[in-house]
Amino acid sequence: MALRSLCSLVMDTYRWIIEALLRPQTGQGFEVLPKRWLVERTFAWFNWCRRLSKDYEMVPQTCEAFLYVGMIPILLRRLALSLTSQTFFHCCVSPPISF
Repeated sequence: MALRSLCSLVMDTYRWIIEALLRPQTGQGFEVLPKRWLVERTFAWFNWCRRLSKDYEMVPQTCEAFLYVGMIPILLRRLALSLTSQTFFHCCVSPPISF
């Protein structure tokens, strides 16, 4: 019941869809759950940022801002890798970026 109310609250507020990943009833012992490693890896990346390694913030907006700051190096690294993997032809054909 609580999961449905949470899902409906998030859907009404943010237009996001939450999918609950439940363990199979037949499984015993350790089982790899799909997509769980993506979430755990992201939380591990947040621990690289010293300010995010502990919960120091009192205001939720400040914590959210530092989460964005913590993701900047990861996104810049991805952007740099995607730019260096392009061929010379694609770099010449793409339209110039105007600021």
